[in-house]
Amino acid sequence: GVDCSGSSEGGVSPGYDMSLECSGSDEDMNPDNDYSLECSGSDEEEPSVSTSTAGSSNTTPSTTTAPTTSSESEDQGSSDTATSGGIEEPTPATSTESSGTGDQGWSQATQISSASSSNTESSSNTAPSPESSSNTAQSSATQEGSDATQGGSDATQQGGSDATQTSTSTGKHAPFGTVTSKSGGCVIGDPDTNAISTKDVNWIFENRMGVNQTNNKNWIFDHIVKGKGTLNYCVRWDSTQKLSKTVASQFKAMLERQYAAWNRWLIGYGCWPYDEIKVNMVGFAVKDASLLDWKDDSLGTIYAGDLDAEGVPQCPQTCYNFFDNGPKTWSDTSACKGEPFDLSLWPKQGLEGGFGYDWGQEVNLENMLQTLDQEILHIVCHEIGHGFGLPDFYSDAEKPSKDMGPAIMMAGSSMTVTDIDGWMLRRGYESVRDRYSFK
Repeated sequence: GVDCSGSSEGGVSPGYDMSLECSGSDEDMNPDNDYSLECSGSDEEEPSVSTSTAGSSNTTPSTTTAPTTSSESEDQGSSDTATSGGIEEPTPATSTESSGTGDQGWSQATQISSASSSNTESSSNTAPSPESSSNTAQSSATQEGSDATQGGSDATQQGGSDATQTSTSTGKHAPFGTVTSKSGGCVIGDPDTNAISTKDVNWIFENRMGVNQTNNKNWIFDHIVKGKGTLNYCVRWDSTQKLSKTVASQFKAMLERQYAAWNRWLIGYGCWPYDEIKVNMVGFAVKDASLLDWKDDSLGTIYAGDLDAEGVPQCPQTCYNFFDNGPKTWSDTSACKGEPFDLSLWPKQGLEGGFGYDWGQEVNLENMLQTLDQEILHIVCHEIGHGFGLPDFYSDAEKPSKDMGPAIMMAGSSMTVTDIDGWMLRRGYESVRDRYSFK
């Protein structure tokens, strides 16, 4: 069992609050491979309060450091943490704009706050910092939801109406449900599964995502489109443990597997053109070069000794490619001597779980290495979900219904991406896809 009393992340974000209640979050854990940690004991806090006018009626009041610029311009995904006493009655929240700098955390069954880096950004934009808590468990669960189906131009729809869909994709995609878009247009649909209803999907978007989703232009969606289906990653090796090239060379494939699980719900939907999300590892940041057993740049440029304010290794800020929601423009990476990066994979020694947002994923290092060869790494995949803008689900107040089914975003209830996660992802994409002019 896990002692979760009082453990919750206090990130407030425009439109919703991701503070978490961990109790009972150890479902589906494999008793032989339980990496869940006791929640109590984290004493790191964030000093400021972020509020939002788009508030969900299910938000949880919390105190958090709202990274104040747009999108981690000063700190590559600092894990701003907070203390909060569990789910309480909501208080109104306000936000000037989604700056894309907040982070969502989770815990291996019970994350409170064990982040190590503070955000030094300076924009007036309040950053959404929805945090999450969740279980780590062996990812042995079978895929829930519908089986992937082969898509193609004018493919017949899987379930729902008999309408044809315009999809140039040839990749395997999740069923499109009941197609609601006009014949010949980009496929948009509603769920036709017992796992989740259209009403529930709409409730989640309106009460848990909303303006936070539409205001921020630094989501993983945006990075994928800007990179034409490719994401560049920096690894922030936050450990005293030496990393071998053999292990490090597996990070790329591991990340691509997690993105494939999410992308299955995007392929062919709303004219999403990317059948595959590719990952490039462009940099490894360490406190000292001796922590790596290789010296060449074959896995990306090695950055030794570039530390943030908390002493965490980072790739150069001049190389951080992000959309600055303040001036509303992409960052200037012309001074980067290496290759710019979009996201950070931040394995942190001893971290109780993980955090995630549009800047990347901060995860428990030990768990990541122990599960590196699994198809789905529960923590990493969950945190990527936050990078697309998806919330957590712990208390009944955060759910569209008390009997909400399993989802990877309700950590501990599923070890893989389910129909519920997939339809949330699609709704999030629908809300931002007009940025891309896909046809």
